[in-house]
Amino acid sequence: MSTLNVGNVISNQVISGIISATNQITSNQYDISFFTPILNAAYGSNPVTGSFTLSKKSTCIFSFSGSAYRTSAGLMNLVLSVTGSGNIGTTTVYTNETFSHKCFPTSFASRVLTPGTYTVSLTISTSYDSADYGNCSVLAIPTN
Repeated sequence: MSTLNVGNVISNQVISGIISATNQITSNQYDISFFTPILNAAYGSNPVTGSFTLSKKSTCIFSFSGSAYRTSAGLMNLVLSVTGSGNIGTTTVYTNETFSHKCFPTSFASRVLTPGTYTVSLTISTSYDSADYGNCSVLAIPTN
């Protein structure tokens, strides 16, 4: 198993930890339960979905991005939704070109979630094809 020492900032405090190849993070300062990719999938449908399970009440920090195209110039939106929380984040990009695939900037959103299984959905507001992907990961930090 390979590991990587990392430093993170939570509430203006620098913490250090280890990320392993099994997506587990260990820290001597915080009980960090996991960091895991939820989805990395081509859009076969809209929305594209993935799921994850929490064993403890956690502050979940989601990282999400994707790609799409428009048939005319204008704004494109990518919306992140989580079961029971509705839409929790949006990332937007503008295109001048028609039929030009664009990447949405990586965005972050957070929610405190109770134990259970959750479905994450990425919905795009415009056109997509098999060359377009949606990506989402979650960092779950157990809370009291």
